[in-house]
Amino acid sequence: MAETGRSEIVWRPTKEYAERTRIARFMRAQKIDSLEELQRRSVEDPEWYWDAVVRDLGVRFTRPFTRVLDTVRGVQWPRWFPDGLLNFTDNCVDRNIDGGRGDQPAIIWEGDDGQSRTLTYRELASEVNRRSLRSRNRPSSPTQISSALPLFFATNLFAPSRSSTAGPTLSSMSDNVSAIGSRMMALT
Repeated sequence: MAETGRSEIVWRPTKEYAERTRIARFMRAQKIDSLEELQRRSVEDPEWYWDAVVRDLGVRFTRPFTRVLDTVRGVQWPRWFPDGLLNFTDNCVDRNIDGGRGDQPAIIWEGDDGQSRTLTYRELASEVNRRSLRSRNRPSSPTQISSALPLFFATNLFAPSRSSTAGPTLSSMSDNVSAIGSRMMALT
């Protein structure tokens, strides 16, 4: 946004660059000719759109969903992908290892003091597995899981001896997780 309040476009991709983008590939696969058409269809038929996006992204469900969108309780209470189950770790970590990217960076952390650390997908899988073992001693029952931003993960994994006031704390996140009835938190 310019200081005058007018919107300025500061960079436009070349046609060649734009043709190589993921959204251009998605539009070709869906036989859509323009962004305007994609936007219109996504608004008119959100079930079609989100089903196509989930399939394009290769999201792996451990139990298939019965439909994409259920608005039986009203549009103000939508249920997305009802009956479907997915595993965050499988989708965010394991599928990258399965795809041959185990030694590529999964997380790159850099502290304010310039220190940095990188975890590969394989190292991240090891950390996730180690931390998940702690929850195995809890009673087994269906568990609601909450997802947290990487900031929490980076703060606690990479800099456990330093407290951070710039982001969520374990205490504040724990309060939020408890308030919605979660018993576990998935760090994605």
